[in-house]
Amino acid sequence: MQCLMSYLKLNNRRAARALNHRPTSINCLRKLSPPLPLMSSFRMASLNVLPNSHRFFTSPLNGASASELLFTIPNLGSFLQNSLLRSLELGHVVRSDNSTTPLLTGKCLAPLSDNDGFIGKCLRSIHLYDVKSLQNSLSIDALAACSNITDLKIVGSYKPPEKLLKSLATKCCFIEHLFLETYGFPSSRSRKVSRALVDFLTNNPNLTSLTLIGFRLNDATAQILVESARKLEYMNLSRNPTIKGHFLRHSCKDSLVKTLILRDCLLLEEKEVLQFLNSLSTGNFRFIKHIDITNYRGLLSDGRKSSFNPK
Repeated sequence: MQCLMSYLKLNNRRAARALNHRPTSINCLRKLSPPLPLMSSFRMASLNVLPNSHRFFTSPLNGASASELLFTIPNLGSFLQNSLLRSLELGHVVRSDNSTTPLLTGKCLAPLSDNDGFIGKCLRSIHLYDVKSLQNSLSIDALAACSNITDLKIVGSYKPPEKLLKSLATKCCFIEHLFLETYGFPSSRSRKVSRALVDFLTNNPNLTSLTLIGFRLNDATAQILVESARKLEYMNLSRNPTIKGHFLRHSCKDSLVKTLILRDCLLLEEKEVLQFLNSLSTGNFRFIKHIDITNYRGLLSDGRKSSFNPK
């Protein structure tokens, strides 16, 4: 906040000189109320807050309402068209009020698809935190307009993401890093989500990092994911409530995976983990360097009993 106030005190001459430069970084900081009188101030300050980065971060901080934040984004649309925007980070990472209600909706992404997706096509990285309604057609079309992104992170999905994955599979084929965290979805939708994931991997051959937290994936699907992503080096399937670890013994020996994380997978079996570790000496996952099977309940052993000391 102190940094922001110092920029807002710039004299008119210095501000005018700054506005002559096309920004590669836009940072909408608190406070956003009232929105209209402060828009010019935020534009001026945002040009200098992160001068060497390519980042647009906006968050409802210090009590700013979601409606105020949503109001600012469409009004920035015409301004963003003259920018060199490469990265968009949007949402609220930590909620001070412990609320479970998202502060933003997917409507705030609409400017990405305006003017034939001009802004969206410039983006290379998108990080979204606790944004509601990302599975509706408006949000999906907005993300699909970002056809050149290589890094996509969505934290706090409330619905099965199969529609989004299907759209990304056909419209965004350059993704190298995919991070999806869900708060859970019905087991009846798991099969559709699994098929959508496989299709996505098939159409994104350059994927090197895959994080799927809270997804209901069985071992067969996990094995397909490992074997389909030929360039995959980082894989995180934490908080999976159904995976047992069978896929570890069957995964191909030529996998390039260097980091494997299965943290807090409640049904992960001790015997499968031990067999996997023993198989490393025979060449399975021969590039592996880091394994995390941390589980606050321990691994399943001897008829679903928890074990904290592998035998």
